[in-house]
Amino acid sequence: MKADGFEIPASVWGALLGACRIHKNIEVGEIAGERVLEIEPDNSGIYLILAEMYLSYGRREDAGRIKARMKEKGVKKQPGCSWIEVNNIGHVFLSGDKSHPKFRRICYVLELLYTDIETQFPKPKAVLLQQVQVP
Repeated sequence: MKADGFEIPASVWGALLGACRIHKNIEVGEIAGERVLEIEPDNSGIYLILAEMYLSYGRREDAGRIKARMKEKGVKKQPGCSWIEVNNIGHVFLSGDKSHPKFRRICYVLELLYTDIETQFPKPKAVLLQQVQVP
């Protein structure tokens, strides 16, 4: 697809795919996803979005086909990443990575924070409602 002789960039196709995901338009989403993969065949996120869309429509075979294609091409999902600066020192964290020198201490502090939050804001208990007929 071209607009006035210009090739549509992958970012536009990706935005269309995202909109199709939100609005559950799998037909247009398939087209948009394939267009992105023509331009960026190593874009792991597109494979995953397409597979998720197929699964949400019960199309397991299509989802499996997308994941197999991803594997065949050697495309791997990028790990989640976050970073923080403390005392002018940057700290980077990758999903599943436990190599940070203060990993155990960080986990301990996070557990304390989690416990404190649960104490301050307890989850509501499930309530059993019984249907009562009113005369």
